[in-house]
Amino acid sequence: MINNKMKILISSLFIMCLLAFGALLFFNYSITGILKKHGINKDEIRLTMEKTQFRFYLYEKKSGAKSQLGILTMHKEKDQLFWGFYNDSDLIDSGEREIVKTFFPTIENGVPVSHSVWGGYLNKAVSKVNLRSTNGEIFSAELIFTAADGSTYFMHDLGNNDNQIEIAD
Repeated sequence: MINNKMKILISSLFIMCLLAFGALLFFNYSITGILKKHGINKDEIRLTMEKTQFRFYLYEKKSGAKSQLGILTMHKEKDQLFWGFYNDSDLIDSGEREIVKTFFPTIENGVPVSHSVWGGYLNKAVSKVNLRSTNGEIFSAELIFTAADGSTYFMHDLGNNDNQIEIAD
């Protein structure tokens, strides 16, 4: 009798440990789990960009008249199966347009450098988003998405460049 109770207890503990281990893997190494862990639902993601071993998610969380725009970055080694959290850049905005940026490391010509990825939105529908750097250069955003409400979201990899950018009218 005691032997059966012990078997049941040990089996139950083993199953609970497996479930806990699975939950840890899910929330720390799967894309959906990492997003959920950082409070981001799939329907809040506006654009996704992948560069080398990094994936960038431009997301927008709305709360009444205010919205929180951010870029969550995940990292994956070349021979790894799972993704990992890298960083999260966000800001709170209630205006007509806003920009957020994040950084990621990469190697160019055998030298480590930092690239910047910019994302943002305009509170109107447009077919093209022009960006202007602080040195006056104007270029088009790489990725654009216009939502059903008429807002336009964009992402752009500025590369190994420390310039700030703004939306050019």
